[in-house]
Amino acid sequence: MEWTNLLVLTVLVVSGVVTGEDECVPPKPGEKFVHPSECCKVDDFIPEVVKNSFRKCIDKLPRPQSPGPPPDGSSPPPPPDPEMRKAFSCMIECVFLESKLLTGDNKLDKDAVKKAFTPDNKDLASVVAAGVDKCFGSRQEDQTGQCQSGAEDFVKCLSREVFVNCPSAEWSSSAECNNLKTKVTNCPSIPIMLGARGHPPPH
Repeated sequence: MEWTNLLVLTVLVVSGVVTGEDECVPPKPGEKFVHPSECCKVDDFIPEVVKNSFRKCIDKLPRPQSPGPPPDGSSPPPPPDPEMRKAFSCMIECVFLESKLLTGDNKLDKDAVKKAFTPDNKDLASVVAAGVDKCFGSRQEDQTGQCQSGAEDFVKCLSREVFVNCPSAEWSSSAECNNLKTKVTNCPSIPIMLGARGHPPPH
């Protein structure tokens, strides 16, 4: 399985917190599963410098073991290995480091991030700008003891904000997508990753 699929599986399964409420429970095996990027088609909110750095980090970091066959889009992914959480966190930190979006002491550089995350699409740019401001305080305690720059929490938070506030011109108003948006809005613990399908496979 390619790196990007593994990272998406981690975001969807490992990072999600089951609240106990039926609406917020992750999809069960066999249930239809719509990828967020099929609903909010905004891959261009990811800066080119970040996409290029992603390619570099794919080559630099070791690939974790696959948790199983990739999902076919109609069912949720299987639970990944515990190492996947650490792999995801360190991959995102590597990307931000390569993109010069971290300070000398390995913290998020707000000015650099705001400059990089400025899409040409004006409607999208306003959503991203509001998300960047909101998500700078989103860092949570990293239990892995590694890669604690806050880049992982920032990316997850920003993706969620862009998805929930997706410009109407970029939104696919299907029943599945509208239901997913309602679920994500009502369940803050559900993580979202946009643009992952736009990343290239590893060489």
